[in-house]
Amino acid sequence: MCSPPSTDISIPTPSAWLPSNTVHRIMVSDEAPDAKASKSSASLAAVLMGAEESVLYVAVEAGARGVVCLYPNIIRVNAEKGHIEERRRGRSRSMGNCRSSSRALLGKTHVVPDSEWGIQDFGKTHVPVFEWRIQDFSSLLKTGAKSTISGAFHCSGYNWFLQVIPMHKEAGAGTPYVALRLVPSQLSLVPGHTVHAVFELSIYNHTKGMYCGCKATYNFDFKNTYSKEHCLIPLQELLKSSAFLVDDSCVFAVEILKIDVSSPEKKAVVIQKKATIVQNLFVQNKGFVKGTYTWTMNNFPELDLKHFVRSPTFEVGGQKWYIGMYPRGDKYSTDCLSLYLHLDASDEHQLESKKVAVMTLSILDQTNGKHFTRTSGLWVCGQGWGWPNFLGLKKLKDPSGGYVVGSSCVVKADLTIVGSSNDG
Repeated sequence: MCSPPSTDISIPTPSAWLPSNTVHRIMVSDEAPDAKASKSSASLAAVLMGAEESVLYVAVEAGARGVVCLYPNIIRVNAEKGHIEERRRGRSRSMGNCRSSSRALLGKTHVVPDSEWGIQDFGKTHVPVFEWRIQDFSSLLKTGAKSTISGAFHCSGYNWFLQVIPMHKEAGAGTPYVALRLVPSQLSLVPGHTVHAVFELSIYNHTKGMYCGCKATYNFDFKNTYSKEHCLIPLQELLKSSAFLVDDSCVFAVEILKIDVSSPEKKAVVIQKKATIVQNLFVQNKGFVKGTYTWTMNNFPELDLKHFVRSPTFEVGGQKWYIGMYPRGDKYSTDCLSLYLHLDASDEHQLESKKVAVMTLSILDQTNGKHFTRTSGLWVCGQGWGWPNFLGLKKLKDPSGGYVVGSSCVVKADLTIVGSSNDG
């Protein structure tokens, strides 16, 4: 789940010590204060950088009672009211007037900016099953794509994908976050089975040399193949960061910890630890290859009786493609027409560096000109991609919709190739 950074637990820092009046979340430790730092004449809420990375010292004016001893609690230094509050189990209490000229150091504090974003450090021994390196993050944003999804990776009998949503917003929240989703391949799932997965989604922190992220669970089944979005970091923070974004490149990862299958057999899947699977995503900033193909079916009532039909092949970006349609829906749909775009399996070039594309599929309204369209995010073109529930059958066959006129139905594909992907 995503949430804006908490301000309940904060230290306002004056611009004299930091570039801006940012708010830092801190965890107060019970370690002894540094002797040298304790001699500082820093005033209320001044923040001094310590020798250790990501360790700050907070100097405050203590009350007449002398040094204020705090154990690992969350504190707020209130610069306006001139007092310190200790927050323990939802209660707060004054810790003394801070107008005295005497000064004391509260102790060593570990700044955990990641915790404001709901993520945690996984440690330097953390090894994910899949790592996705997006090499041109700014170019990805310029495409305007709402999401991008990796090529498939295999783990413990299932094929999976990682989806990155670069500008995700929770309902009622104004700050866009970079969010991740875990997605199993529908082809890996069995009707009537529920796959309960425990997994970790993360982004690599180059400064710390470790992955930072969150742990999640989700019950996947035949028709529920997208986990909830899990926000990692505000987009603007990522763009400003030298820890997560290096040379316009950032690294996302997945670790699958546990898989249980609810089925008549009720089995637990053994997670097989292997070397990390690495993929690279390259997004161009110009020179996109675009193509359009219109498939006119003048015998749609006849085709409607078939389980699957496909268009003639067409070429975009030096590769062959075709539209695949299930007129009455495939096994993943519910009373809907299913529509996909596929690479032609006979195309020898598809085994080379995979294309990264965004596509729009449309059923044309031949009467009113109000076409029904769906647009994908960026996807690695290693297999077909589309929508099992593209358009409801009732709406498709409604004469007022203009999607089927007499025996005619027209489907259009717009394809833009924006980059490539390879294995690292």
